[in-house]
Amino acid sequence: MDNKNINRIFYIGITSFFFGIFFSTIFNKLNLLPLVYLTISYLSIWLFLKSKLINIFKLNIILISLIFFIIGFYHFNIFYAQKKGDYDFLINKKIDKTFIVDDEPEIKGWHTKLILIDKKNNNKFISWVDNLPKYEYGDELEIKGWLIKIKNFKSNDSFRQFDYINFLKKDNIFYEIKKPSISLKEKHKGSYIKEKLFYFKKKITNQIKKLMPEPESSLLAGILIGAKEDMGRELLDEFRKTGIIHIVVLSGFNLTILAQFIMIVLSIFGKKISTFFGSLSIILFAIMTGASATIVRASLMALLVIMAKSMGRNSEAIKLLFLAGFIMLIFNPMLLVYDASFQLSFLATLGLLLLSPKIEGWIKYGNWKIFNFKEILGATLSTQIFVFPLLLYLMGEISIVSPLVNILVLILIPFSMLLGVITILFSLINFNIGLILSYFNYLILTYDLIIVHYFSLLSFSTFKWDNFSAADMFIVYFIYFLIFIFWKRKK
Repeated sequence: MDNKNINRIFYIGITSFFFGIFFSTIFNKLNLLPLVYLTISYLSIWLFLKSKLINIFKLNIILISLIFFIIGFYHFNIFYAQKKGDYDFLINKKIDKTFIVDDEPEIKGWHTKLILIDKKNNNKFISWVDNLPKYEYGDELEIKGWLIKIKNFKSNDSFRQFDYINFLKKDNIFYEIKKPSISLKEKHKGSYIKEKLFYFKKKITNQIKKLMPEPESSLLAGILIGAKEDMGRELLDEFRKTGIIHIVVLSGFNLTILAQFIMIVLSIFGKKISTFFGSLSIILFAIMTGASATIVRASLMALLVIMAKSMGRNSEAIKLLFLAGFIMLIFNPMLLVYDASFQLSFLATLGLLLLSPKIEGWIKYGNWKIFNFKEILGATLSTQIFVFPLLLYLMGEISIVSPLVNILVLILIPFSMLLGVITILFSLINFNIGLILSYFNYLILTYDLIIVHYFSLLSFSTFKWDNFSAADMFIVYFIYFLIFIFWKRKK
């Protein structure tokens, strides 16, 4: 069997597994859908054999597709059925239990969100508390409060209902504790490594705030370690309107783009150096942000982009991308439909690998030594094209000015990140030297903020489409697929 047929079997098998999971989320009870699929498949095989239009290889393709579809379908059902809370009998009752803070507390306005875990059964809970007193990862807390089930909700600016239940269920979070009364019992009850990572992240954030004023300090903290809490709602809204929010949210979408830009900017030093620093930056991001499951998944996909660029073989990296997605969904099939970070990571990476080389080929000018405009534009447009249908469905709006703002801002982000790391390291040795170096980064960050603010004021900066449904999104991606098939055949 030649490589072309092996690749065909590989992609059909994994794609069928993805479809099996997807259909299982729609029909999330064990039912007759796989049986119907089985019947139709075998009927198709019989008809093809009758008409002598099929050979043994095509027959095997159909059977492989069928097998992987059924595996994906039932894998999701079994996984979903096992995700159950153990405290349903206490719903709407007052509880008095001991929990451990299982993640870094997230400050939002006047309140802090705590993720709590019951170590006896690993059930997780959400609780909103006042910002003071401050709690940290690993704190053991005795909490008295009312237990309620997680509920879905509609955001203020969208008619869509967000499936908050399944979004949290994938992470074993089933309940919320309302009106909590909290007393601290003991500290340092979590993972020692994770605790030190969060401590390190906090220390970096505090050092940045000492070196430069707001909002530049919060922007640098967001770029380096994803600490965007102090940026304020108004500034974050400006970043969303201009489609640049990903630089302060360490999602896969963000890391994929940053990985590409770091390599482009450092390409003047040669492929080996740019590959090394690109990979190192992604690994450092994952470590500094606590190496959560979401960040590890995002980092893995970003590293695939670096691998593809270093090898010069995007086809192999695409294979690895599908394989990585397959492995992630084996461990948690709920990511496919209920985790926007996974979806954006996968699509942004796929866009970079598939479309970026084509766009670069269409651009005749801009192959400069320091700022390679062709690669920057190719990376920006390819990711934007691949994620825009999903973003439009999720948010009900997309940024019209996003491609231009991304180019104007992202071209300096790698320099800002590198200078930020150097500044922090020198400031820990001698604060005055760090302060002098921070001034240069302050100028870059101020430039970024001015660009974002100016473009966010434009009346046409965003395009809203509240009625853009899931069906509309799938139609757009199906058109993408048809264009890809047409291009492959023409090639």
